[in-house]
Amino acid sequence: MPIDPQIEILLRQLAAEGGPAPESRTVAENRAAGRAFAALAGAAEPVAEVLDTTVPAGDREIPIRIYRPVTEPDAGPLPVTLYFHGGGWVFGDLDTQDHIARTVADRSGTIVVSVDYRLAPEHRFPAATDDAYAALTWVADNAAGFGGDGERIAVFGESAGGNLAATLAQEALRRGGPCITLQVLAYPALDRFDDSPSMYEYTTGPILSRSYLEWFWAVYLGSPDQGGRFAVPCRRDQGDHLRLSSAHRGRYSSTGRRVAWPREAAARARTARLPASSISRLVKPVIELCEHDDIVPWHLTPAAGDRCFAGRGKRARTTVRAKN
Repeated sequence: MPIDPQIEILLRQLAAEGGPAPESRTVAENRAAGRAFAALAGAAEPVAEVLDTTVPAGDREIPIRIYRPVTEPDAGPLPVTLYFHGGGWVFGDLDTQDHIARTVADRSGTIVVSVDYRLAPEHRFPAATDDAYAALTWVADNAAGFGGDGERIAVFGESAGGNLAATLAQEALRRGGPCITLQVLAYPALDRFDDSPSMYEYTTGPILSRSYLEWFWAVYLGSPDQGGRFAVPCRRDQGDHLRLSSAHRGRYSSTGRRVAWPREAAARARTARLPASSISRLVKPVIELCEHDDIVPWHLTPAAGDRCFAGRGKRARTTVRAKN
């Protein structure tokens, strides 16, 4: 399978630089590397308005950033996309993922609320999931204050953020709300014990090796038993109510590897205790944000982002705005 040309150049440069394996580095060193990767995104897309504020959550405040897309003056209340960034639950913030939030707002026509959830190891599970639920509740109650529709909320997460978005959808269902209209997961980390073929085929990378993924999980959970099924969306028993959709149409795992769907979808559905009737919902996404054949997270290069969203903006806006 071809690799995006720009990413191929980057991989050669990284190989030439050498250096220790990322899982052998400190948390601070890995966070610095994450910030350096974010700088590859290039110029930020313009949006109509950006607002920094906080969500009250008990004795703490959760920073969020609200992005309003350019719309017609009489557009009315817009759907809201609650966005959770990637970074292995260890790094990433409002600034490093600013370009992704802007792209989603611009291409989907929704108001994007980016959540600066707490990171491990300073705040291990369930801190991030608690912040996610607090942000969802706040958006549902306050969307009208920033031009949003609190009855049309999508949750979108990439990589570790995909884990949070999936967990949030399950928690909202378990707690009886707030209502989530749409769930979009981009290369999500759904299974702590992922045994798919790609995990063996790409054990040493590129970039994300199997041992590096294990490092992220260990930092996030502290121990293999920490959090149990509640930290691993694919291990929770949600029956017919769990619907997993993938921004990459199920083609990629959290490592950017190709996944052999629908065979592996069926296997994971069984692992997640989903009935056979749910498998079609696993492999047919509700919304198509990305549909390209390059092994590359869509946000790393402008060209990849264009391929992901080209011709899909109107369809995405229509889908997200449709009420249940």
